[in-house]
Amino acid sequence: MDWLNENDEHSMDILRNAYNRDKSDNFPQTSEHTKFSNSVIDVFTQLNEALKLLKQMDCPNPEVYADMMKRFSKTLNKVLLAYADMVQKDFNKFVNDEKLACILMNNVQQLRF
Repeated sequence: MDWLNENDEHSMDILRNAYNRDKSDNFPQTSEHTKFSNSVIDVFTQLNEALKLLKQMDCPNPEVYADMMKRFSKTLNKVLLAYADMVQKDFNKFVNDEKLACILMNNVQQLRF
């Protein structure tokens, strides 16, 4: 469970760094075909890697595995809510830029998947 606690802190660090980097770069779209920015990709990449590692541990005890997945789901919830909170706090600064406001809203929408 120590690894899951460390992953929680690491995931939040990745989130803050990705969001702040995106913010300083004015939330660029990942490509012309996507309507969200890089921070969403960074956050999901980290969370997916952590989940993959968790599954690779191949815990033989179903109760322990369930506890680990429950703990990971708390990290997932914490990171996604923190991202939405960061967008909410900054949204008024970008509301006059229609494209940027849409990218921020799309970021939150993308995190729902």
